[in-house]
Amino acid sequence: MHSNPTQFIIEHHFNSFVNNDLEALMSNYTENSKVIMLDIVASGLDEIRRLLTGAINNFPAGEAEIILDTLIVDGDLGYTIWHGETNSVVVPFSTATYLIQDGKIHRHTIGRITQAKTPLDQ
Repeated sequence: MHSNPTQFIIEHHFNSFVNNDLEALMSNYTENSKVIMLDIVASGLDEIRRLLTGAINNFPAGEAEIILDTLIVDGDLGYTIWHGETNSVVVPFSTATYLIQDGKIHRHTIGRITQAKTPLDQ
């Protein structure tokens, strides 16, 4: 077993996202979980599944480069910064905060900058 359960869950979540493994991503949440972004609060497994399906569709495995820059863990709280790029978008900065309770993501906030690529960028 991993020595830090919060870090394990966040690393599992990040790797599952990179690999487009929706079921592995969903295994980190419960019906009481919430994902909070600028324009949406996804509550419960159905809404979170819809949100994550869209996210992994925008970052197809094998076509997207996603780099984890920072992972900080303090007890049941985790914080990440990452950046990435696909054929159609650049994400120069993304940050997420995770509150882990009972081995699951209880609250997950996401903030990011996304820029569409122009034909000259591709």
